[in-house]
Amino acid sequence: MRQARTSRAEVVVLKGIDYGETDKILTLYTLHGGKVRAVAKGVRRVTSKMGGHLDLLAHATVLLVHGRNLEIVTQGRGLHSFPHLREDLGRMAKAFYAVELVDRFTEDQQPNPDLFRVLVRTLERIDEAAEPDKALLLFTLQLLALSGYRPQFHQCVLCNTAIQPGNNYVAAALGGVLCPSCGPTQAIARPISTPALKLLRNFQTRGESMLDVPVGQQIIDEVDSALSAYVQFLLERRPKSAAFLDTVRRVDGAPA
Repeated sequence: MRQARTSRAEVVVLKGIDYGETDKILTLYTLHGGKVRAVAKGVRRVTSKMGGHLDLLAHATVLLVHGRNLEIVTQGRGLHSFPHLREDLGRMAKAFYAVELVDRFTEDQQPNPDLFRVLVRTLERIDEAAEPDKALLLFTLQLLALSGYRPQFHQCVLCNTAIQPGNNYVAAALGGVLCPSCGPTQAIARPISTPALKLLRNFQTRGESMLDVPVGQQIIDEVDSALSAYVQFLLERRPKSAAFLDTVRRVDGAPA
């Protein structure tokens, strides 16, 4: 059967690169088609009706014409503008990190509707939540699970004993937590506090209900450090947007 030449898709714009004088090459994450590359012709013209709907981080519906090498975007309509992501540098940096993780952890044309929905919901949370840091931590764990890299926080990754509160360790290269007996035997392991480990476990098992639970910034920072190390190990390099996020955090934390 001949494949339809056009299709309508719900997308999030992960990346955009200027192409020629007026076009852009977009990396789109779609609800039913996974990650696709598309050219948006004329989108950089001042008169373009699509321009504002296809910016980085945009959630939109588009009409795609299927080309030989790239899809062609012929229509675009915004679904959610995420206004605070445009106004708040800290929120924008977190959103950039989220979409880069999706880009790096996914292959072209490999549908994952659950990941798409998690991404959209995360952008909404980062845009609206009082504590967007927690939304980003939850998203990182959800993405890892949906990508087949769910870390182990309930049993020691070496001896399989159930983890109890105490002097536990975490090792990115081993994929999770180590007990007080195994941790000291691994040079790559580093200590993790009981509150940080508890938060990681609760994020895995209780999900978004944890977003309303008060958590100290020191614990959030420790969890973020552990997850960042695991992401960097899996990708074999640090995400580019992580440096931007670190810079924004340092500026936000500096004295007035």
